[in-house]
Amino acid sequence: MDQYVMRTPILEGVKMHFLKNVATVIALSTLLIACTKEGIVNPASENAESELVSVQVDLQLGFAGKSVTATINGEDHFSALLSELSPLAGPEAAILTYFPRGKNTLHIYGRKLNNGQFSYDDSVEVNFGDAQQYFLGIVLSSDTLVVRVQDTPFLYL
Repeated sequence: MDQYVMRTPILEGVKMHFLKNVATVIALSTLLIACTKEGIVNPASENAESELVSVQVDLQLGFAGKSVTATINGEDHFSALLSELSPLAGPEAAILTYFPRGKNTLHIYGRKLNNGQFSYDDSVEVNFGDAQQYFLGIVLSSDTLVVRVQDTPFLYL
């Protein structure tokens, strides 16, 4: 008994369409990985990696049940209404963002929910040097921000 394999143009077209889509997804993924807000980062440029530093901002204590807005150098990076329940361990909120190296202004403010007045409004200057990543721990105490900057993660028990 002879067996015949039929090649249909429809199946061949589907295969080609699938391969084109896979190639397009790979090309777009590669392009998106190299993009930032400012445009495409040229990895060959000397300052491409040294311009921004990764910063984890931990809202550690005093923010539960409050609205929080964080701006970095005048640009909004975080805005949320935090739960009134505090975590057993860890920060009340964590923000992973990027700062330019050097001096930066971190501005954090919020509103009381019942009357809309500012319950706290404070800014702090932070300076980032040569480390690959920094960690900011922020505590709201008596409507004043207490900020600790370090290049190792905070330990929470």
